[in-house]
Amino acid sequence: MIDSDIIFKIIFNIVVEFVNFLPKNSTLEELSTNELYLFLFVCFNKPTTMKNCSNKLQLSKSSITLLTDKLENKGLIKRIRSSEDRRKIYLTTTNKGEEIFSNFSKNFKNLAHNIEGKFTNEELKIINEGFEIFLKKLGVKL
Repeated sequence: MIDSDIIFKIIFNIVVEFVNFLPKNSTLEELSTNELYLFLFVCFNKPTTMKNCSNKLQLSKSSITLLTDKLENKGLIKRIRSSEDRRKIYLTTTNKGEEIFSNFSKNFKNLAHNIEGKFTNEELKIINEGFEIFLKKLGVKL
């Protein structure tokens, strides 16, 4: 039997500590939590529709619109209207957003590499398989 309180606490701590993975960047430091989540979601899923962002991040369409406005004003993402359906709006990163995400990704890879040395190959395999199984059971496509 699993201890849901422990799992909840572990997941919460991972999310809270996630901010420590961020490279020192004044633009990222000024983002609200929801702005950061939307920015990262767009980076991982570009181009993506505003509707998809709303569904996946469980935020209202109006909240996504406000967050998009803020991220556009900061030069991190941009809107692109569909040529087939003008009502459909895609979000993608700007050059500035792509550069910031690239630096973040490099820092995360360095962190993962440093942590990797603290585990045996068997432990790393267990951790990796555990995350994959957990996400698949939640219906997340890898």
